[in-house]
Amino acid sequence: MSKYCPKCGNELPDDAQFCNECGYSVLVDNNHTDEETPKEVMKTEEAETPKKDADEILFNEAPDKTKSNNDMDSKIFSDKASFNLPKNKILIPVAVIVIIIIGLAIFSSNIFYNPDSISITITDISATGEESDYYYNVNAIFSNLPSNTQGYLLKTTYYDSNGNALASTTEGLNTVDNSEYGSCFAFYNSPKYLAIDHVKVEIIHDGNAIKEATGDFDRNKADFSNDNNTTQS
Repeated sequence: MSKYCPKCGNELPDDAQFCNECGYSVLVDNNHTDEETPKEVMKTEEAETPKKDADEILFNEAPDKTKSNNDMDSKIFSDKASFNLPKNKILIPVAVIVIIIIGLAIFSSNIFYNPDSISITITDISATGEESDYYYNVNAIFSNLPSNTQGYLLKTTYYDSNGNALASTTEGLNTVDNSEYGSCFAFYNSPKYLAIDHVKVEIIHDGNAIKEATGDFDRNKADFSNDNNTTQS
C-alpha cells in the first residue's frame, strides 16, 4: 500500500520517516492512516483552489479604471476639439462684417450729406513776379466737408474787372487728417501780367459746382518788380 506525506501529499517509501519534498515528519501524525492522507491533501487543495480561482476572477474581472479614465479623457478632448475652430475661420467673417459696416457708414454719410453746409473762406490773394514770370496765389480754408472727398475737385478761377476768366487751376480736394476741414494753396504761373480783379474758388463734384466763394484781389498786395505792365488797371 502506498504511503503519502500528510502535508504535501508526496508519495513516500514505506520506510520513510520524513517527506523528501517538504521535510514533514511522517511519524508525527499517528492518528491518520496512509489511505486517509491523500484525501486530506485533496481536501486541502480543493479548499485552496476556489480561493485562488476567486482571486483570479476578481483580478481579471476588476474594471480597468485607467482605461476608463483614458476613454473619458479622450471623449472630453474630442468634444473640446470640435468646438475649438481655427482662429482664422473666426477672424475672417468678423473682419468682413467690420469692413461692411465701415463701408455702409461712409456710403450713407455721403448719400445724406448736404453740400450746402460746406463753408469756404478765402484768406489771402497775392501776386509776385517780374517780367515774363508772374505768380498768382490764393489761400482758402474749408469746413463741414464730407467724410469721403474722393471725386471732389477744387477749382480756382482768376477774373478781370469785366468778369472775364483769365486763368484757372484744378486740383483734388483733400481734408486735414481725415477731418471735416480742409485748406488749399492754389497758384498760377503766367509768363505775362494778368490784370486780376477777383478770384472764385469752387468745389466740384460729378461735374457740378456744389459750393463756391469769391474774393477780391488787392492790387496793393502785389509785389511786381520793374514791369510797366503792372500799372494797367
